[in-house]
Amino acid sequence: MFRKGLLGIMAIAALAVTGDAASAQTPYAFAGSALITQVTGADCDAVSAQAGELHTAVFRPAQAGAPSAGLQFLQFQSALRMQPAGGGDFLAAGNYSAMMFTGRAGLVKYNGSYTNLIIKPPSPTATTKILDISGRLTNFRKAGNCTVTFRAGFVLKP
Repeated sequence: MFRKGLLGIMAIAALAVTGDAASAQTPYAFAGSALITQVTGADCDAVSAQAGELHTAVFRPAQAGAPSAGLQFLQFQSALRMQPAGGGDFLAAGNYSAMMFTGRAGLVKYNGSYTNLIIKPPSPTATTKILDISGRLTNFRKAGNCTVTFRAGFVLKP
């Protein structure tokens, strides 16, 4: 109960802080889990990024009313939301802009890049039932020399 309440508060805070009114009206999104499978870089320890971490995750493809895709990783007392720099959908590689909620109630904006991004099926729609995403993120949690590789599975949110 506490965890669901905390995630709800974080979602409301994300809308209030970012002013992302389009996200509140998004017609469809996917919910699931993301597993960090590998970390590289000396800075990963500073942000406690470790292989084997499991995050609650949400993915929203670009669509009418939400022109930029969004990918969120949520963990107890912290979260990050990223979107492709410049809007649109995520490609196989590119840059992202992110906002992170820290475990000390901080809000941090930062940028990074992503590579090897694979979305299956490649063009999800409102009728897609199951979605898989994998890839690599640099500057994870704003730790300059921290790159994580992840695999995520999603189902269409009702």
